[in-house]
Amino acid sequence: MFTENYSKWYLNSLYKTISENRDYYYKLNQQADQITVWLVGISIALITLTISNIDKVITINSCLPKWIFIICSLTIIWALLYRVLMYITHLIESRILIQLHSLIHYYENPPAIGLIREITSEDSASDIVRIIREDYKMKLNDQFDFVNDDDVSTHERNILISLHDTLVGIVKEDFENGNIEIESVLVNIFGLSNKKAKKILRGDHKRNRSYYFLLWTSTILFFLCCLTFAIGLGSFIFMI
Repeated sequence: MFTENYSKWYLNSLYKTISENRDYYYKLNQQADQITVWLVGISIALITLTISNIDKVITINSCLPKWIFIICSLTIIWALLYRVLMYITHLIESRILIQLHSLIHYYENPPAIGLIREITSEDSASDIVRIIREDYKMKLNDQFDFVNDDDVSTHERNILISLHDTLVGIVKEDFENGNIEIESVLVNIFGLSNKKAKKILRGDHKRNRSYYFLLWTSTILFFLCCLTFAIGLGSFIFMI
């Protein structure tokens, strides 16, 4: 019970922290997007002006046109790659939050499914009756309220075991039918493959290593875009 409460508390805290900081994170991304848009716009304008005034630019410095083309092209490439990777990162982040939210919902609203207790040779007839009543909420006649288990015949014990096995089979069949219905929804409504739907039902989720890789890569691309433009601007000032 302590472990379950701790897991619920931790996951709720994690989800709350991510949700609260998400707006601030998106605000930073919007500012970064605006910067890349400005840099790309200036780069395209510089390339256009250089092409339309190539003779005048060459008179300033013969290497200047080539340098402008290289710096501006790299700036545009870094910016485009940054925008594409950041978009993919946001998609993966949304998927992570959905999975985390569904996991929290599972902890807060667990299904009323108990563990199936198997009957062993050590279980007495009274134990089997108690298991049937507790696990399957089945009412048995008073004749199964044994006073002395030593007086229970083998036939009566086999009847109880057969009843328990029948109930286990019904529960397993209901569980499998429920999985089939859920899998059908995942495949037909959400468009997932049967293989992917089965993995979700098993709780087999891939580690989201790509999220952190794309996050750091897009950050590096943003700084490369800014750094390339800054180097080009400094070199332009030096050349003239």
